[in-house]
Amino acid sequence: MLATITQAVAAFFMIALTYGLVHYAKATIEEGKKDRRKETIEKQLENLYSPLRETLWRAKKGNEYHRRTTRESIQRVGVIDYVIENEELDDILTRIKTFGHYLDPEEGERLTQALGQSEETEHPEYRQIQNAYIDSHFNYIDEKRKRLTEELVKLTK
Repeated sequence: MLATITQAVAAFFMIALTYGLVHYAKATIEEGKKDRRKETIEKQLENLYSPLRETLWRAKKGNEYHRRTTRESIQRVGVIDYVIENEELDDILTRIKTFGHYLDPEEGERLTQALGQSEETEHPEYRQIQNAYIDSHFNYIDEKRKRLTEELVKLTK
């Protein structure tokens, strides 16, 4: 009888330990998934979405002297075109080429084509891109950046 009780206690103890170990493993796996997702989002924001958004915003709204005067010289009534430095354009294209796997493939292709519509301006360091070509892409990038930032905030709570 004592042997039966000892076996029952040992079996109960083993079941309790196994149950605890399974829950610990599950929590560890979930935390690992959460950490990997946070790292992926941070890379997407750092390498693609934040720089693209900032560069395109600066191209549309930037008020540096040469950018502003170039934009004013375009003189399209009621329209604000993007005025982007050649280096900024090169940087965007490099980022799309390097980190384009973070973009929807069709969006990446359309954005690259839209950037290819840039035209020379009277200031040799800048190119002009009509807002009709870029606005939808800017909005896509801006919204995606906002969603990723919100998700990152939730994951870090």
